[in-house]
Amino acid sequence: MKQPFFYIANWKMNSSFEQSLTFCMHNQPALLQLSAYPDTTLVIAPSFPTLYAIAQLFENSALHVSAQNCSEYTHGAYTGQVDSTSLAQVGCTYCIIGHSETRAYCGETDAQIAKKVNCLLEQNITPIICIGETKADYEQGKTFALLEQQLLPIRKVLTSEALTAHTNNRCLIAYEPIWAIGTGITLLTDYLTKVFSWLQVYCAKHMPNTNITLLYGGSIDENNAGTLKAIDGINGFLIGGASLDFQKLQKIIVCTY
Repeated sequence: MKQPFFYIANWKMNSSFEQSLTFCMHNQPALLQLSAYPDTTLVIAPSFPTLYAIAQLFENSALHVSAQNCSEYTHGAYTGQVDSTSLAQVGCTYCIIGHSETRAYCGETDAQIAKKVNCLLEQNITPIICIGETKADYEQGKTFALLEQQLLPIRKVLTSEALTAHTNNRCLIAYEPIWAIGTGITLLTDYLTKVFSWLQVYCAKHMPNTNITLLYGGSIDENNAGTLKAIDGINGFLIGGASLDFQKLQKIIVCTY
């Protein structure tokens, strides 16, 4: 069976509750049509308040809903946090964790992200795990050392007997070079080929029993999507700004289908 190509629309905090719901209601028929393309998985990641309403709107369809983060804890006195159980109950089947913005603004650590992976998989929610290096790391040739550092705690969780015994053990890993997010910079094909080749080898060696799909994120638009999809190892996109414009999102999917 051919592996689906993923399109994850990460809206961040760019749209209000009403704007997000209006977007989905207005474009509902077209979104359903796009999500029904063979070998295509379309996932929308709105802000927390909008999750339930959008999940209800697309219930029993091929379009999936993702949260943008979750707590590393299952329950307790953790004001302002959202647990994976609640996300599953409102209809989320995916959740983004480890995004560079939450790492930077919320002080998220690799160990905390690994705990979130565990929480999500226990609820049969597929984690979308973001990894990536800063421009300084890239310029100093530390990219692969940093990626390995970020993946090590996750790898320990994914290969633990306690987890693999009762979950489908599936996850998406999104490579997002921090210095290319929202900048308009498109990385050279040769460089991305090298990175995704390394990721494929690393995952096959250290997480052979985990169903891992590799994504790319970083200034993806309708002009570079075709070139990026042709790179070996890239089986999906984590799309930021371009996903807020339906016409652009549609062009990204159509031009790479």
